[in-house]
Amino acid sequence: MPRLHDEDLPVGTLLIHVSRLFREIARSRLTEIGLHRGQAFVLLRLAYHDGSPQHLLAQGVHIRPATLTPMLQKLEEMGWITRKTDRRDRRITRVYLTEAGHTKRREAEAVFNAMEIELDKLYTPSEREHFRQYLLAARQGLQGNRPAHAEPCRHGPFACDALPHSRETI
Repeated sequence: MPRLHDEDLPVGTLLIHVSRLFREIARSRLTEIGLHRGQAFVLLRLAYHDGSPQHLLAQGVHIRPATLTPMLQKLEEMGWITRKTDRRDRRITRVYLTEAGHTKRREAEAVFNAMEIELDKLYTPSEREHFRQYLLAARQGLQGNRPAHAEPCRHGPFACDALPHSRETI
């Protein structure tokens, strides 16, 4: 089978390539500051929802509670979060950022903001807005096609509200 040139690749294939590149760059830069991508999403989510019950935090970053538990143990060992039993309902564990966690969260936010700035350089503001609208439409259109047995989406809606919405949030 002949090799396709970039200009002949289907949009879906290009989207997979770009997503993989973006994820690899994020992984590398987050590793430099001592975080895994999932940990960064948890810290960013807590910045907006500090004190979330552990099960809702798992929902917010689109992972199973059983996946979140060891991640929280590691974040707690690092001194970035603390977990406390809810005063009114002792079955609920709430998760809070510590001062060190806020510092680490700002570092993670800076990584994602720097990546947004790099993307800004690739397009005019108009092109960027069109691209954004195309991606939103694709996401909306594809969400209904997910199999019923599919794992919870780990990255959407863009890691939930976890990622910074603008560079001014630093």
